[in-house]
Amino acid sequence: KQADCTGTDFSNANLTEGNFEKAYLEDANLSEVNARNADFTNADLTGATLLNGDFTDANFTGAKLDNVVWTGAKVEGAKFDENVKEQILKMI
Repeated sequence: KQADCTGTDFSNANLTEGNFEKAYLEDANLSEVNARNADFTNADLTGATLLNGDFTDANFTGAKLDNVVWTGAKVEGAKFDENVKEQILKMI
């Protein structure tokens, strides 16, 4: 079953290697989180704030990433669908 974390405040949390596959994270606050190696495969992050978060080696394959705030986020080694990767890198 998919986790419904819509609007949840995860700011400053340690989410290292967390499994958020297919989770609903619309409008969630993931500012300043440590989410290295986390799995966001097919998650819905529409409108989420990832400000200054560490998403190194995280997996965003198939995720909905509309209107996400990426400012200052670290995404080295992170996996994205090819059609959105370049757009995301321009927003950081």
